[in-house]
Parts: sequence; structure tokens; C-alpha cells
Amino acid sequence: MRRQSLILLIASLMFVGGCGVGAKGPAGAAGARSQSAPTSPPPSTTTAETGPSSTRPAREWRTVDAGSMSVMVPSGWTAALPSTSFGQMTWAFEGISGQVQLTASSLGSNFYQLLPMVFTPPGTGIHWGPTLYQDQIDLNGSLTRDVLSPSGTLYSIDVEGGSTRRILASWRHPPVATVTQAVHLIENATVNQGVAHYTPAFVNAADGWIMAGGEPGAGQEAFYLFHTVNGGKTWSLERYTSPMGCPSESPTCVFIGGDGYTGMTFWSREDGVIVDASYLVPQAVIIRTGDGGQTWAAQTIPLPEAAIGGRLVDKHGMLTLTLDEPGGHGPVTFASTDGGTSWSHTAGVPVSS
Repeated sequence: MRRQSLILLIASLMFVGGCGVGAKGPAGAAGARSQSAPTSPPPSTTTAETGPSSTRPAREWRTVDAGSMSVMVPSGWTAALPSTSFGQMTWAFEGISGQVQLTASSLGSNFYQLLPMVFTPPGTGIHWGPTLYQDQIDLNGSLTRDVLSPSGTLYSIDVEGGSTRRILASWRHPPVATVTQAVHLIENATVNQGVAHYTPAFVNAADGWIMAGGEPGAGQEAFYLFHTVNGGKTWSLERYTSPMGCPSESPTCVFIGGDGYTGMTFWSREDGVIVDASYLVPQAVIIRTGDGGQTWAAQTIPLPEAAIGGRLVDKHGMLTLTLDEPGGHGPVTFASTDGGTSWSHTAGVPVSS
């Protein structure tokens, strides 16, 4: 009886051990890991990404290339074929919400693009940006930005409708030209194309000035005065015509207007005179400096009629200003022997004081 009970006990222990209870070997550990691994399907986002294209979310924006530029536009906008006209390459993209146009204008098509653009003050429908060579115009719901590259190409973007600010922020273009690079472009254009409204004045090998003017147009011409102290290796923009009255954020706001014929001469690194003979009113504005352009003093000379041209000559310390007059009058000449402080009428039609 005892023997039979012992045999039954041993058999019971062998059966329990075969079921794996209390098993601690490698096979048992692997079994535990496989039982704890998840067997549910992957998240629904993964399924959507790998599913049919019709189930994927549509891209709202895409980047489009335009030569050396690029910009982001709504995905539904279509592109027109690039076009070329008068040295300007144009790319256009549009949709039901708006349109964007990118352009690249070569130097040969427009010399005046080399100058900073100055527009009428904010509140008049036009606005310009904070930098001299990157201007922003808000006109009739359209927003335009122009940048001048070191190669002399003017890159532009014009946006109307759509997410205007977002499109402008996504615009990529070549680097913007520095003032020195722009002056070098002006110098090259002057040599190669005979550009007018460009007056250099060097008093020695190091110190020099350049006054360059924009495209004339009914009192909207702008003038810019550049200065170098190292023979033209680098240039700074000292003054420019400003519709707001204060050029270059200087406490002394004296500078010439944008409506006439100009002349400039310097006879030392400190002393110089600039003349602006208006073709809108019968007077000439003369500004002079005695401290290298840091401050300027202004005076006006009355003329019998508005000038249609002018010349300023410095000869052995005597300044001679000759102004051409309309209406059949001959030239009117003024002279100064004290560096432009005072002027006397020496020839031509009498003028009233």
C-alpha cells in the first residue's frame, strides 16, 4: 500500500514539472517575453500613411523654383511658362486665392536699378522697407519687394491675394548687394554705358565722393551721395533724397531735392559744394560742408525762370555756376570766391534778389 502511494506521488510531481510550472531555464524566459509582446495592429496614423494615396492628407503648400529664386505657394496654384522681355525674366504662379510673380532684370535693361529706391511716405498708398536696397511697396492690394544682387541683377517678387506675408517670408533669392558693391556696379556702368547723373569728386588718392541720380521724372528723381576714404575700395552712403525730409537719419536734414540738375565739387577732404537747380521753381539750392560731409548748410539763389540744365566748375578757387534757362533766355552765371558761402550774379538775364 505504501509502495503504491509512493508511485502515485512521484507520478504527480513529474506531471506538474512537465507543465512548466516553476521552469526557470532559457526556454522559459523566452516564452515569457513572447507572451508579453503586443499583438495588436499598428496605430491608425501608420496605416493611413501606408494606405492608398486617396487616404493621405493633401499638402497645402509647395516650394516652386524660378531660376535662382524659390518661393512657397498654395498647392493648388498653377505655373505659367517663364517669359523673357527686354532683359527681364518672369515666372508667374496663380490660383483662385491670388497670384505671385517673380522677375529677374539684368543690368543692361535698367541702370537705375543700381540705386536705392525712395518712395512717398506711408499712408499715401506706397511703402518702402527699412533697408536701402530692399524696398517694399504696398499699392492697390499688391505687395512688391525688390533686391539688388552683387552681379547687378534686380530680383523682384510681387504678391497679390492669398497669404501674402507667408509667401513673402518664404521667398529665397541671391544675396543683397552692399553699398560698396552697388557703387562699383555704378562705376562699371558709367564706364561701359556712359551713364548720366553720375558725378565723381576726388580731392586726393584716398578721399572721394560720388553723387548719382535716379531716373528723372517730374520731381521724383532721387540723388545719392557716396563717400570713400580709401580710394574707392569701400563706400558709404552719406546722404540721399528723402520724401520725409530727413536723409540718412541725420540730425541735420539738409540735402538736395529730387527735381533738378545737379553739380558737385570738393577742393579738400573737408570742403565741398553741391548745387541743385530746380526745373520746377525758379531757384537753385546750394549746400556746402566744411567738415567732410558731417554737416551741411543750405542757401537758395533766385532765378528768372526754372532752369533746364546747369554746370558747376571749380577753377583755381573760384566757383562758377552756369544755369540754362527756358523761354529763349541765355545762360545765367553766378560766381563764388569764398567756397560757396556767397554768390554774385556775373552774366545773363538779371535776377531779382
